[in-house]
Amino acid sequence: MEFIADEEFQHLSLASILKHSIAIIPKSSPKTFFFITLSFILPLSLTFLGYAYLIYHLVDHWHLDPSSFAKSQYFKYTLILFYQFLYLLFVFAFSLLSTSTSIFSVASIYTSNSTSFSSTISAIPSILPRLFCTFVWFSLLALVYNAVLYICAPVILLVLSETRSIEFCIAVFFALFSSFLLVHVYLMSVWQLASVVSVLEPTYGLGAMKRSRVLLHGKMMYASVLVLGYMFMWAMISLAFAVVVVHGEEYEIGLWVRILVGVVLVVVLVALNLVGLIAQNVFYFVCKSFHLESIDKSVLIGLLEGYVKVHVKVNSMA
Repeated sequence: MEFIADEEFQHLSLASILKHSIAIIPKSSPKTFFFITLSFILPLSLTFLGYAYLIYHLVDHWHLDPSSFAKSQYFKYTLILFYQFLYLLFVFAFSLLSTSTSIFSVASIYTSNSTSFSSTISAIPSILPRLFCTFVWFSLLALVYNAVLYICAPVILLVLSETRSIEFCIAVFFALFSSFLLVHVYLMSVWQLASVVSVLEPTYGLGAMKRSRVLLHGKMMYASVLVLGYMFMWAMISLAFAVVVVHGEEYEIGLWVRILVGVVLVVVLVALNLVGLIAQNVFYFVCKSFHLESIDKSVLIGLLEGYVKVHVKVNSMA
């Protein structure tokens, strides 16, 4: 399958972006996407859902009280913190691997260049440092934003405690929540598009973040809907998993029902992550087309082949 013509991208609606993203999977290199899903996206999805199940049952089995830190429980709390570290490490690693392989594969399809799982794997060592640098800048921006939030929140709560107007408190809370959500969605939109820029353009890191902001101009509403849609679906899957699988025994839900629902939710989350990764690649081409920027496919092919050749050259010298 080939991508649609460049000039048609700017006319794609949100529904068309998702439809085109889904159509790429079975009609072009299905074997490649199958192995990417099996190797990276499935472990990422299992990590998301499995961590909540593990921690809940450890706390319940050990009868831990989060409000009490008895000396006899230090080891157990340390072990939970260790699991937390492993969880973040797995999410970070598989997120970067899923992102790098999906961007490389979709870009190869766009250029009508042959792609395979082996060539995609060969490109990872060259792509990961660029994505990592961009992720670091995103993390720094998110850290500054959260620091401001945590500093301002206690002050605002202190002011609210002095007023007896419930309407005023609700209005302030709604304003704070809306501001937090808007900034979070904006940062996520910039970072996701910057990840694609880091692979398909010469810049990465802070330069990719700035480039992403330029591309998002005029398409921020589309980006926000895509991010909010993903967040909503992810929240619904997590909620269903928590109620049925994690706490199912408390609601007297049968074991086989919990297992079946758990498997279905994992499959749904895998599909959501796969389509989401492809959609952010398609959205990059939509933004390029909207700004009347054409992509020289010969240059892009050279860039993609360069990622693979660097790996092959290093291996031949070893």
